[in-house]
Amino acid sequence: MVKYRCLVCGYIHEGELTEDFKCPRCKQPASVFVLVEEKEESVNRYAGTKTEKNLMEAFSEGQGDRSLVPLSAQYEHTVAIIKNCLLALT
Repeated sequence: MVKYRCLVCGYIHEGELTEDFKCPRCKQPASVFVLVEEKEESVNRYAGTKTEKNLMEAFSEGQGDRSLVPLSAQYEHTVAIIKNCLLALT
């Protein structure tokens, strides 16, 4: 959906602007509105960065073949270890 932002007050209007449109907040004409370009969000905000490389190296060190195990299985394994530790403490 197309969005426009008022340069005077910042109001965001969704949809096309007509010639007689006026901002509902500051009553300025459609000529003071600019098109808002929406950016697609990346699934991994560290993708392609040195941070991503460092994270991948940190998580793969000492893992052996565990790095090939899906993350959900690693998570379940970690949860099981924590539960066992908590049971041992009680």
